[in-house]
Amino acid sequence: MNLSVKLILVSLLLSFISSCSSSNDELFAEMERITPPITSAEEALYPSFLNVELKPSGAVCDEDIIVYVELFSSKGDRHSGYVVAKGGVINFSYDNSSFGGAYSVVFTKHNTDTVIGSTSFYITTEDLKKEYYIKTIEYSNCNF
Repeated sequence: MNLSVKLILVSLLLSFISSCSSSNDELFAEMERITPPITSAEEALYPSFLNVELKPSGAVCDEDIIVYVELFSSKGDRHSGYVVAKGGVINFSYDNSSFGGAYSVVFTKHNTDTVIGSTSFYITTEDLKKEYYIKTIEYSNCNF
């Protein structure tokens, strides 16, 4: 299936889950864009259970970009943060190894809101037994 179709399906699933919630006002209040602290890729290679890496597929034109990352789970959870790329590599970490399921993550360049990468994946029970779960995707660093 095409990646954008998968992302749309996960978004629709998350919308359905949130519409079934009895506290819609409270849920949507949490969906506002917040300004979490900026982390650097060199702070720790894999500091958390879930790690999503965005790596350049070719030349690196912009080594130190700031990216806004949003992670959505099929359980209705959302986590976001700003990450500073190091050498064009963006590493987003999230420490929540208590449940599996479907996830969707979107990387946007913070000053233009241009989507530079996105993916969806599924964490199984077997994956939860591991120390880390790493999802790596490639992007063109020179095309945004």
